[in-house]
Amino acid sequence: MGEAVHTLSIIIPAYNEEKTIAELLQRVLDADLGTGIERELIVVNDCSTDSTEQIVEDFIAHHADAPIVYLKHERNYGKGMAVRTGIRTRSERFQENASFPFIG
Repeated sequence: MGEAVHTLSIIIPAYNEEKTIAELLQRVLDADLGTGIERELIVVNDCSTDSTEQIVEDFIAHHADAPIVYLKHERNYGKGMAVRTGIRTRSERFQENASFPFIG
């Protein structure tokens, strides 16, 4: 019987991160999680005014097989809301894929 696979959802809130976002995404993708653990990155752009959005979109285009979900706010709500957006998105996707009722 194969080992169970678990998914680690990594929420990355981003606001004006043009200098660091590409390296951060690459480091998270390269991190060794051990066996039985997969990762998904949920990047929430909180209405950046720099080139963060373009850098993330380019990164995703060059890493088409990477498990990255990209979301963006139409206005700046702050880091806390960006994290909540990521959690809500993960919870909704989890519910859609679950074979049992989800209460949360």
